[in-house]
Amino acid sequence: MLLDASTCTDCGRCQDLCPAWNTGKPLNPKLLMTDIRDAAFNPHADLDVLSMTSVIPDDVLWACTNCGACVDQCPVDIEHLDHVADLRRFRVLADSEFPSELTGLFKNLEAKGNPWGRNSSDRASWVEAARADGIPVPVVGDDIDDLTDTEYLFWVGCAGAFDDDGVRTTRAVVELLHTAGVKFAVLSTGETCTGDPARRAGNEFLFQMLATENIATLNDVFDGVPAGQRKIITTCPHCFNTIRNEYPDFDGHFDVFHHTQLLNRLVREGLLTPVPRGPENRRPVTYHDPCFLGRHNQVYDPPRELVSAAGASLVEISPAREEAFCCGAGGARMYMEETIGRRVNEFRSEQALATGAEEIATGCPFCNTMFTGGVKALTDAPDRPVVRDVAQMLRDSVLIDGHLPAPREPQFLGEVIRPKRAPKPVEEATPEPKQAPAPKAVATPVIPAAPVAPAAPGGAVPAAPGAAVPPAPATPPAPAAPAAPAVPPAPGAAVPPAPAAPPAPAAPAAPAVP
Repeated sequence: MLLDASTCTDCGRCQDLCPAWNTGKPLNPKLLMTDIRDAAFNPHADLDVLSMTSVIPDDVLWACTNCGACVDQCPVDIEHLDHVADLRRFRVLADSEFPSELTGLFKNLEAKGNPWGRNSSDRASWVEAARADGIPVPVVGDDIDDLTDTEYLFWVGCAGAFDDDGVRTTRAVVELLHTAGVKFAVLSTGETCTGDPARRAGNEFLFQMLATENIATLNDVFDGVPAGQRKIITTCPHCFNTIRNEYPDFDGHFDVFHHTQLLNRLVREGLLTPVPRGPENRRPVTYHDPCFLGRHNQVYDPPRELVSAAGASLVEISPAREEAFCCGAGGARMYMEETIGRRVNEFRSEQALATGAEEIATGCPFCNTMFTGGVKALTDAPDRPVVRDVAQMLRDSVLIDGHLPAPREPQFLGEVIRPKRAPKPVEEATPEPKQAPAPKAVATPVIPAAPVAPAAPGGAVPAAPGAAVPPAPATPPAPAAPAAPAVPPAPGAAVPPAPAAPPAPAAPAAPAVP
């Protein structure tokens, strides 16, 4: 931190595009670094060494939206965002001092796995609705066991499952993937928040807890899929950035794509065919670059190409691309109120309205929410621009007479490598202990009966000798223990017989005493 602060040239380029500074907030990226530099050499700096607010006040620290404009503009590559993150971690984890709105955010993330405290079962609501309309949505764990026969895992995200506008975008993406024949699946209730809001708000412990949980889930469903083939698509640039750039630090290595990248490929390869429109029917549309898609991950062209493919005439907002102004939702500001200066979302919405566009397109559910609120706050005209995700525009452009075209046969888009799995060993049954075979029964020979002799007068007929087979002799019982010797009786007394041990024969009576 001190090295970065010491290299600041005081040029001020960082503050020119800062959304906080340009809307009247006390945060100035240049002063942030110079104040840290000056405090390090202040002779009285040790008086408040444990109080961060003596150098960087809370109103300054929490105004940052993490848009990255300061880092992008800095000529000496100062990483302002890293220092903001470190200072926020100290305030949250060491001081337990942070804006009150974040208390609810942290509790919801920890208890429910999403920022709004919704039940996990609600993540499946949009899946059930899509299936009811005839759109198949394979769910890992319910419809398929793993992703060995699936090319893309669609990470829906919290906004894509709970927010109304986000759900419409999710539905549009699913319908387009199904129409193009892309093999995809979702986790449904198996998802939880990536942890992006927790990390941006300084709660690093909570972020790592959520990250390790998700990485374990993803590694499990991608079991059997080699590295380089573990493909994930997401509609949220914050999820996109977190899984792509931050999960590798925790052994989560995946190939992550934003939905505009994949949809643009489907259009280029002819798997999705928008209905052509004449120049007179091409309505003006402007596109806003989400910070975590554009500046943080350099994705600028695919969304713009989709806007044009959807039959619109692209009108660029100013500033755009690398210099695009933030919508105001990043850095966990989505969950905090703005009490100082002008609202950032209204400032950016005003720039969008100045283009005269009939529609504002974006590729982020947070930007969608911020623009919707900003436009409503600036104008109540019935013909005010609508705000939609690029996927919703593309979905409408492929409709034929109001219906989706027949879906293509499911297929893999690229070369898919799946190692052959060894057959599972057959579990051998535990052999039962062998028993000695029972002795074969010996058949008793039948001896023919002797001829019956004439009956003697008045007597019974004697049986012929040997006519009947005598039964086998019974096994003699074990000899009984010998009885204790009898005590000689008194003279003249009768001697009772000794008790016999059955079935042994009774002992003979003792001779009488003369």
